[in-house]
Amino acid sequence: MLASFIIVWRESLEALLVLAILLAWVAEQPGASRLRRRIGLGAVLGLLLSVLLAGLTLGASRWMQGEALDAFQAGAALFAALLVLQMLAWMRRHGTGMKASLRARAGQTGQGGGLALMVALTIAREGCEAAIFLTGQLGSASSLLPALGGAALGLGLALACLTLLERGARWLRGPLLFRVAEGLLLMLAFSMLVQGVERLLAMDWLPSGLDPLWDSSAWLPDTQGLGHGLAQLVGYRDRPSACLAGFYAGFALLAVLLLRHAGRHRECRR
Repeated sequence: MLASFIIVWRESLEALLVLAILLAWVAEQPGASRLRRRIGLGAVLGLLLSVLLAGLTLGASRWMQGEALDAFQAGAALFAALLVLQMLAWMRRHGTGMKASLRARAGQTGQGGGLALMVALTIAREGCEAAIFLTGQLGSASSLLPALGGAALGLGLALACLTLLERGARWLRGPLLFRVAEGLLLMLAFSMLVQGVERLLAMDWLPSGLDPLWDSSAWLPDTQGLGHGLAQLVGYRDRPSACLAGFYAGFALLAVLLLRHAGRHRECRR
């Protein structure tokens, strides 16, 4: 539930922010009512496409069996973890200029009928990313009800955050809000990575090496209390194999290098 809450909150917040920026731009243009209808049409199309993609992605894990299912879930988890890094690096490069970029693109496409398509693709992209993240995080969960509840809460919080931002809540700042959301999503990426690697280890597709590499179960077990919370959020394991620890360390190094490079790229553009 926590994973779906964070994922849907982050992805829906970005989609809603895009819509808010475009609606504010439309209010300044001639023929505003016609442009609003195009944005509405694009939002509906994007939502329908998101639901279709989410259904196909999440449904695939229910249709498969045996080793095919394990391989699919491992691949989805690892792909989702890498997708998080790509998305965060992109935001580091372009996030500060997103408002100006959206307005420029809307100006280029608004008169030619491309505004609806731009909105549809934006919402569909966020929905597809959310579906991939959820597939990677949930794996073979026996019930989707907790995940659906978390998703509903995440969407509700995104709407509340956007409302507060638009009303100028002084204690809430957009950049800080996205940094918190991205930090939480990055932590979940580590959890997805661990799930994917563990599935590959269970299938004997990877050598475990020294197992366990260490044992911290006596003072921080991953089945209860703080250790269990860390296991859910960042993929902590109290008895990891050398292979799992190596993947974890490598992913952390990759995240640092990518995000640092993206930050330098943004500074150079300034």
